[in-house]
Amino acid sequence: MLAGNGNGPESMSTATRLDRLRYALDGAGVDAIIVTVPANIRYLTGFSGSACVLIVTGSGSVACTDSRYAVQIEEELREAGLGGEVKVVVGNLKEQESAIVAAVRKAGALRVGLEAEHVSWAAKEKWAKSVAGAASAGGAGCDVVATTELVERLRRCKDRGELARLERAASIADEALLSTAGMLADGPTESEVALELETAMRRLGAEDRSFDTIVASGPNGAKPHARPSDRRISPGETVVIDFGATFDGYHSDMTRTLCPGGELHGQMAEVYKVVLEAQAAGLAAAGPGVAAKDVDEACRDVIKAAGYGDAFGHGTGHGVGLEVHEAPVVGPRSDDTLEEGHAVTVEPGIYLPGIGGVRIEDMVVVGPAGTRVVTGYTKEIWR
Repeated sequence: MLAGNGNGPESMSTATRLDRLRYALDGAGVDAIIVTVPANIRYLTGFSGSACVLIVTGSGSVACTDSRYAVQIEEELREAGLGGEVKVVVGNLKEQESAIVAAVRKAGALRVGLEAEHVSWAAKEKWAKSVAGAASAGGAGCDVVATTELVERLRRCKDRGELARLERAASIADEALLSTAGMLADGPTESEVALELETAMRRLGAEDRSFDTIVASGPNGAKPHARPSDRRISPGETVVIDFGATFDGYHSDMTRTLCPGGELHGQMAEVYKVVLEAQAAGLAAAGPGVAAKDVDEACRDVIKAAGYGDAFGHGTGHGVGLEVHEAPVVGPRSDDTLEEGHAVTVEPGIYLPGIGGVRIEDMVVVGPAGTRVVTGYTKEIWR
């Protein structure tokens, strides 16, 4: 159950995030940053619209959007406690660009950062030309430079309000699968199950699904990202269901492999047992101060020992938050270390072409002494 005033989830510490970013600017060697990634803008300001450019300098912030969001941006900034701190400019693209340039000039910024992993070459060239023109008016040169994950690093460790939203999204998904799983024994198509599951999540309070729902039965389960099809589900075969809900911008992610109307036999029964053991090993390995690659290794070692190492081709997990795939990465080549406040998935799988597949996934929150699983649907395969 969510903490708070009884009317909604616990509030987030949005108002402190701009200052944390300003502190990070010094370490990155820039005087200002132009933020264009919607999830980063939402994290910093609370604004959830799809069109916005935010500039953060050492002395202020300006958020630029168009007339569609004139009312919404003011409302959401106030709700985030930033109504008087972030200047809002509503106008066309040229007017927005002028406002950004004016902020650069006012701050006397000599190096302006762009989010390198999300900005196209054309956008970089445009901003470089605009900012250079602004700087020359002040008699000093100004460079546009690449920055990497300045905001994303802040987003890794979730505050209590963020965790409450993640847990609410997970509980919605749990309830939705509980209300939907019974239909599997009636022989529906994969697409029918996906539609019912997504409808149930909406009915339970989700604002959207986290990603395209995966329902993969029988041999389709060998494709980790299979799309729901018109294939009918048969008793006694595996059905991989990977899905999530979004609540107040925050995502959940869970996978269960079910066997409707029967019991698994032979190789697939063995595969399910191996994946379940591998996932348990990964969950046990996770915790604060643990290298993310060690969690991956814990899962992978179980699967390799059972002779299925080549059938597990993807990483073990990823961070979850305002985006369903974000840092940290839980994989064999990850350099990340798990910290308190991280929310990550643990999702090993085995995929056998022409036969089927099994994946079991939970979302966990890293605490001061261990982890807490927030996706609660049963892992009993018999349905």
